[in-house]
Amino acid sequence: MLKDQDTQPVIWALGRFGTFFQMPILKALSLESRPLAVASRRSALDDFGALPGAVLAAPRTITGARSAIPFALGMRGDRQTLARRLRERAQLVHVTMISPWDAWYLKAARMAGVPSLVTIHDATRHPGEESGVLDRVAQMVLGHADHVVTLSQHVYAEFQANAHFNRPLHLLEGGLLVRTEPELPARAAPGDRPLKILFSGRIRHYKGLHLLLEALELLQARGRHCEVTVAGSGDMEPYADALARLPHVAVINRWISDEELCRLLSDHDVMALPYIEASQSAVALDAQWAAMPVLSTPVGGLKEQLSHGVDSLIAAEATGPAFADVMERLLRDPVLYETLSRGAHAAFQQVSLRPVGQKWRALYDEILAG
Repeated sequence: MLKDQDTQPVIWALGRFGTFFQMPILKALSLESRPLAVASRRSALDDFGALPGAVLAAPRTITGARSAIPFALGMRGDRQTLARRLRERAQLVHVTMISPWDAWYLKAARMAGVPSLVTIHDATRHPGEESGVLDRVAQMVLGHADHVVTLSQHVYAEFQANAHFNRPLHLLEGGLLVRTEPELPARAAPGDRPLKILFSGRIRHYKGLHLLLEALELLQARGRHCEVTVAGSGDMEPYADALARLPHVAVINRWISDEELCRLLSDHDVMALPYIEASQSAVALDAQWAAMPVLSTPVGGLKEQLSHGVDSLIAAEATGPAFADVMERLLRDPVLYETLSRGAHAAFQQVSLRPVGQKWRALYDEILAG
C-alpha cells in the first residue's frame, strides 16, 4: 500500500505532452498524499512547486543540437543520481506519456528496484500520423516498463490481441484527467440565436473535419442553420473548397491556449467529434467539463466515454450523412439539448479531480501489493 510519508509515487513526464497529462494526476493525488514529480521543462517544475508535493529531479533531455553532447555526457551520471533518489524516496514510477528519453531514464527505476508503470494512450498511430521511428521509441520504452496501463477498453483489447506484447496490462477506464478547475453549470438551450458548434483540437485527418463539413452542407440544403467554429493548428488546405461554400464557419487556425479554449468552451453550445478513429478523447472531457452536449461518431473509445441520449448523440456510422442526422436532431429539439447538457454535467463528476485520483491511487496499490 502507498504510504503517506517518506516514500511516494513518482509521476513522471519528459516533454510537453507528458507534462500536459502529468500535472492533473499530480493535483489529484495531492488531495490525499504528497506525490513527487520528475519533469524536464523548467516551467513545469515551477508549476509543481505550487503543489503540496516535492520536485524529485529534472533530468536532462535533448532540446536541440547544442544539448545533444551535454545530454550524452551527463546521462549516465543523471541516471545514477536519479536511481539513488528513487531508492530513497519512491515506491513506484508512473510515466504519464511516452517520450523519446524514457527508455534511458526508466533504467534508473530498475536500478533502484522501484516498479514502473507506463500509460499508453494509443495502441497504434492515428491515420496520417504513422511513424516507424516513434513506434520504435514506444517499443523501447515499453521494454523497460514493469506494468502498462490503458485508458479505454478499445486500446486494452488491441494490446491483448498483440502477440508480441508481454507486459502486465491494466485497464483504467475514466483515468484520463485534463481539467482540474471547477466545471461550468448545465446550460439552457439558446432561444434567440442558432446553436454554436465547436470543433477544437489539432487539425488531423482522423479528426474527421471533412465529415463535419459534409454534414453542414447537407444541413444547409435542408434549410437547417447553425454556426460553427473550427479552432486548432494544422493544415486547412484540404478543407478550403468546402469552407468556401459554407458561410457560417469561422476558422481559428493556430495553436489555442488553454485560456482561449476555456472561453471558446463557454461561448459555444455543442462539441463536434466527427472522428474516423479514436482511442479516447481529451476534447470529450473538455465538453463534459463545460456541460456541452457532444455530437460524435461511433468509433474507438468514444463509445466508452460518451452515452448516447444521456450526454451526447452518437451517429449511426462515421459518415457525413449520419453526422448530419444527429446534428439536425439536436438543432430542432431544445428540450433534448438541455437534457444532454445536464447529462454532460453529471458525467463530468465521474472524471473530475477526486474520483480520478482515487482510481490512480487504487491502481498503484494493486501494483505494489503484487
